[in-house]
Amino acid sequence: MSTKNEFAVLRTLIAAVALCASTITAVEAAPVKVEAVIATISESKLEFADGSKRYMLASQRQGKAAG
Repeated sequence: MSTKNEFAVLRTLIAAVALCASTITAVEAAPVKVEAVIATISESKLEFADGSKRYMLASQRQGKAAG
């Protein structure tokens, strides 16, 4: 790639980054309060056999949430 082409690509990249930076705005969300009463109905645990002591847990829960 020639120096002229590299400069054109770099200029395009800088313009794209500047465009993205100019469209980013600060957004604040309103606080949300959620109250929930739930109970675990069943669980399944899958342990990985690679010796890493990691596992995946799937839980089924039931209850009510309001907020």
